[in-house]
Amino acid sequence: PPPVIFTFDDGYRSVFTEALPILRTYHFVGAAYLVTDYVGLENGWHDPALEPRVPLLTWEDVAALTAAGWEIGSHGRTHRSFTRLSPAEQEAELAGSRAAIAEHLGRPPASFAYPYGDGARRGDGDIPARVAAAGYLLGLGILRDICPVPPPDPMRAPRVFVRGDDSWFDFRLALTRGRSRP
Repeated sequence: PPPVIFTFDDGYRSVFTEALPILRTYHFVGAAYLVTDYVGLENGWHDPALEPRVPLLTWEDVAALTAAGWEIGSHGRTHRSFTRLSPAEQEAELAGSRAAIAEHLGRPPASFAYPYGDGARRGDGDIPARVAAAGYLLGLGILRDICPVPPPDPMRAPRVFVRGDDSWFDFRLALTRGRSRP
């Protein structure tokens, strides 16, 4: 069967408390993408009127995920949309997040997940080139497509967005056809 990679953006603590034990039961690992300026805090980049504050992973949690075989990647420093940032701001987000992860884990992350998926789409300019120049080997978008192995453009690798409230039908379409709800 084709490979499946479980990725978790934002670094919610539930990745450690819920996803890790469930995936471990089935002998799977995942990849967690951290918003490094918020590690150990809450999801402060969201409007609290629209989304409740939720605890995020601590660096100790991240170390435990790494020890369990999980990949740790960057999701930027502050979870800002890359299409709304200047090139200098993009570079600061990429370098700062990469340095923070390297400092805490002893090695830099290999992959970057674009916040909101912004930056990975065709027409998003030089953003993928900046991700590569910052030292990342893989840039993950949310492009509603199944990613071939290897991806034809490693800086624009698609992922299928799966939500916790997806029906079984939606989930099956996501896995078999690359379709997902917005």
